[in-house]
Amino acid sequence: MNPEEFQAFQALVHERFAKGIERMDAIEQMILANQQASVATAAAVAEHMALTKEMKDAFDLAKTGLRVVGVLGTLAKWLATIAGALAAIWAALHGTGHGGKL
Repeated sequence: MNPEEFQAFQALVHERFAKGIERMDAIEQMILANQQASVATAAAVAEHMALTKEMKDAFDLAKTGLRVVGVLGTLAKWLATIAGALAAIWAALHGTGHGGKL
């Protein structure tokens, strides 16, 4: 290889190294931007998870409240039935012996 070819080869190598360095710099910048976006996304996900947990807790509380209301409704139905039966018994005992008058 003569000196002119060697210098041309050296120039080509330096040029390719310079382009490689530029590419690496660009890749490093993209990786940095990606890392920053990942951190921001992780923070947003954590915030949404906290909100989701609060919503789940609220729905669980509402579900429990509806169960309690259902039990109270069943209890009220039984009490109404018993009260109706007692009222019918009272009416039967008091209504027939006094000619329907108290």
